[in-house]
Amino acid sequence: MKRLAVGRTLRDRLVPIAALVFAVVTLSAPLAMFALRLHGLRFVARTTARSVAELIAREAQERPSLWKYDTLKLVDHVRAYRLQADVVDVEVVDRDGDPIGVGRAGGVAAGGEREPAGAAIPPAAALWESAAIVLDNDRVGEVWVGVSTARARQSALLLLLPFTALGLVLAGLLYAVPMRSMAEAERRIVALVRALDGSRTELATLNQSLEQQVALRSSELTRANAELVRKEERLRELSGRALALSESERRAIARELHDSVGQALTAVRIHLTLLGALSADGSAKATLRMGTILTQTIGLTDETLEEIRRAVLRLGPAILDEIGLAEAIERYCDDFAERTGVTVRHSIDPGGAPLSQSLEGTIYRIVQEALTNVARHAGASAVEVSLRAEGSAFVLSIEDDGRGFAPGSAEASRGNGIAGMRERAELSGGSLAITSRPGGGTRLAVELPVAIA
Repeated sequence: MKRLAVGRTLRDRLVPIAALVFAVVTLSAPLAMFALRLHGLRFVARTTARSVAELIAREAQERPSLWKYDTLKLVDHVRAYRLQADVVDVEVVDRDGDPIGVGRAGGVAAGGEREPAGAAIPPAAALWESAAIVLDNDRVGEVWVGVSTARARQSALLLLLPFTALGLVLAGLLYAVPMRSMAEAERRIVALVRALDGSRTELATLNQSLEQQVALRSSELTRANAELVRKEERLRELSGRALALSESERRAIARELHDSVGQALTAVRIHLTLLGALSADGSAKATLRMGTILTQTIGLTDETLEEIRRAVLRLGPAILDEIGLAEAIERYCDDFAERTGVTVRHSIDPGGAPLSQSLEGTIYRIVQEALTNVARHAGASAVEVSLRAEGSAFVLSIEDDGRGFAPGSAEASRGNGIAGMRERAELSGGSLAITSRPGGGTRLAVELPVAIA
């Protein structure tokens, strides 16, 4: 395997950067220190020169004709300023640049060498600053003060040593840490490349069986699609049956309203007409006849109201919204027992969770249809209705002691009651099972998945 060139490239980039960091760290602080010390020395020299110039100016004002020759006082003043640690020399020159009495004419320059008299420029071994001697607004001379830079150089050199070490450490870290990380990265990359080479063999093996797996998955997908198509067809069939069932229920309700309620209302109208005719007679016989007709009319009205109530319940069980599923089933069972004389035992416990309206309606409708079938076909004397929650499903059981029937017989397929209950259960995602035998009664079991509101 060819060695990666990432480390060499990084090293070529890091070497000049590390050198730059070393130079900056090593020189920045000493140079800054040296510059600051030079600035302070220039300030000292400038301040000293101004002080000496002011002193000489005062002496010259007191003795204007003798100030150039009063060398002893000037020497004393100059020596007083030379006592400062950084001040190495003081020069006083006239307006022509010639030394006056002291200074470089007999002074010693930096380094211990005597400078020639009459030189206008101070020795270069020190920093020099000047101040003008002004007498009566006339510049009569200058004072030059020189300060030594030896201590500043010494301080900078002393500071250079630790910062050189610091620069070496930082430059070394700047170079070593990335190089070490890059070496570790190269090692990992090489390991990954080797692992990738090993995976290629496994990938080639997997590719050989890929077509077989694709063919297998394709066949499974074909079967799944066929099953989906079958379920879609079943769903369309159930939807059509649901519509047909709804239409059948509406027609049945319309027939009941027409046959019972319509006839009852017609009879009520006839009775009212007779009452109007009898009220005009006023005889005792007519009065007796009116009482009889009124009694018959009240009975017809009660029967009509009962028929309308049953029709309304079939159209939409509003009782579920008013009293809930459990009490609605119990009340319906009690009304059924009162109407038919069949003993109805019920055990209703749907649990505490609120159910969806569609699931409550499905359960209530199946109970209605099952009890209606019992009244029409079973000839039973007792019925047991049970509703309970089991895990994630509801189990509804309705069992009678009627005549029963053989599965597949004409009784089993007669009417739309069983088919309608089965379709209601399947539309809610559940199932319906019927167990019966001739003379042994019938048991209906419905299992519906829980649908919480």
